[in-house]
Amino acid sequence: MEKIGFTTKEITSPINFWVAGRHRYTYRSEEELQALMERAPTGFPKENMGSIKMILYIK
Repeated sequence: MEKIGFTTKEITSPINFWVAGRHRYTYRSEEELQALMERAPTGFPKENMGSIKMILYIK
């Protein structure tokens, strides 16, 4: 994208989730993950890839 003129504006880090049924809970530490595992033991961990916000300025 940069080769065709886009500029990086913002980079978002990946986010960790605990998915249980229809609910998705974010966690930031191992302690938070352990608490979620106890609260919703049938869930599973998932992580998104983060994102890059890019802008094309047109003159």
